[in-house]
Amino acid sequence: MPERDSLRLSVRALLVDAGCADSTNLRWLKRLLRVLWCCLAIPAACASAQAPDPKPPQISVAFLDPPSPFIQDRRPHLLYEMLITNYAGAPYVVESIDVQAGATQFVFAGASLGGLMRILGAPSAPPESAAASRINQPGDAGIDAGRTAAVYMRLDFQTGAQIPQSLRHTLHIIAPDRSRHVLSAEPLGVNARAPILIGTPLRGSDWLAAGTSNNGPDAYHRRSIMLSNGRPWLAQRYAIDWMQYRMIGGAGKTWRGPENQNRSYFCYGKPIYSVAPGRVVEATDGIPENVPHSGKYVVDLSYDTAAGNHLVVDIGGGRYVLYAHMIPGSVGARVNDLVGSGQILGRVGNSGSSTEPHLHLHIADRASFIFGNGVPYVFERFAASPPGELIYGEHDRVMIKKSGPVREFRNDYPPSDATVTFR
Repeated sequence: MPERDSLRLSVRALLVDAGCADSTNLRWLKRLLRVLWCCLAIPAACASAQAPDPKPPQISVAFLDPPSPFIQDRRPHLLYEMLITNYAGAPYVVESIDVQAGATQFVFAGASLGGLMRILGAPSAPPESAAASRINQPGDAGIDAGRTAAVYMRLDFQTGAQIPQSLRHTLHIIAPDRSRHVLSAEPLGVNARAPILIGTPLRGSDWLAAGTSNNGPDAYHRRSIMLSNGRPWLAQRYAIDWMQYRMIGGAGKTWRGPENQNRSYFCYGKPIYSVAPGRVVEATDGIPENVPHSGKYVVDLSYDTAAGNHLVVDIGGGRYVLYAHMIPGSVGARVNDLVGSGQILGRVGNSGSSTEPHLHLHIADRASFIFGNGVPYVFERFAASPPGELIYGEHDRVMIKKSGPVREFRNDYPPSDATVTFR
C-alpha cells in the first residue's frame, strides 16, 4: 500500500540524514518497519472484517434454549431451535445456514433446510413458503413479511469429544431485490450437562416409542412450541408416546376388538412405574377418558386438562418428570408424596389430549406439562428395533408398517418410532 511504502522511505531517509545507515542500524530499521507494518495492517484488516452491510437484512436470529448433549441410537447429538423473524415489509429467503461446531461444520441448504423450517402460526404450510416462489428460488426457505420461522436444528456427531462449548451460525440471505447477504448470529453456548439416567416406565415387550425426538415430517412432539407469559417453550422436545402393539394381518396394530373402546387397546390399564425417586409436585385425577379415534375430547382442552390424569415428579437438579393420560382413579400419589424408583404411579389410560390409550412421558426444567424446556434423558436398559415406519390414519390411528430386528441398548434413548422391549 502507498502509505506503507512512503513510511519505509521516510524512516530510511531520516536515518541516512542522521548518519545512522550502517549495517547495525539497518537491521534495527528493518525490525522497526516490521512493527510499524503490523500496526498498519491489523486495523486495516479489522476494519475490512467489520465493515457493515450497507443494506443489512431486516431479520433477527434468536434461539429457544441452549442445547445439551443428547444420546440416541448410540450417537451424540445436539437438538435446538432457531427463531428467524422478518421485520421487513417484503419476503426474504434463507439460502443456507452454516453451523461451526468446533472443528466440525454443518451446512443446511435448499430442500433439506426447508424441511427443517416451519412458519409459526401456519403449521399446515409447506416448508417452502410463498416467499420462495416469488423470488424464484425453488427449494429455498422463504419467510414472508412480518413472519417468524422456527428452524429445528439437529447436529449429529460421531463422538462426544466433538461436541463444542459453543456454536456459531452463519446465515446466507437473499433479499427481495435478489441481492445476497451474510448474517452472523451471536454464538450459542452448549450446556455440558449429561443426559439424565432413568429407569423404565413400563415392563415387557412390543412397546412402540411413538413421537420420539427426530426431525422427520411426523415429529409432532419436536414441533410443539407453546407460549406462556409472552415466552415460547418446548417442553416436549424429547417426549415419547408409549403404546403397545401386536402383529395382526401383517401390520402392527395397537388394538384388537371394538376400536372405540379403550379396553380394546393392548396397553390399556398397564402399570406405570416411577423412573426415578422424587417428590410429587403436581397431581390431577378424575378427568374422564376419551372415546378412541372419535376425533373428539370429552373435556375442553386447556393447561389444566391437556395432560389428563397425571403426575409431575421433582427428581432434583431442576428436573421434572411428567406421566400423562392415566385412567381416572388410578393416580397413585398426591402432591408432596415421596416416590421411589419402580413404584407404581398409575395406569395407562386415555384422558386429556389423547386420541387412544398411551403413556406420554417427558422430562423438563419446570414443573409443567406444557411450559418449560424439555431436557435429554436416557434409559438404563432396553432392546429396540432400528427406526420404524408408522402409518398415521384418520384421528391419529397408528399402525406399524415396518420394523426391524432388535438390539440391546444401555444408557440410551430409542431410535425414532422404534419398537421396544423393556428389560
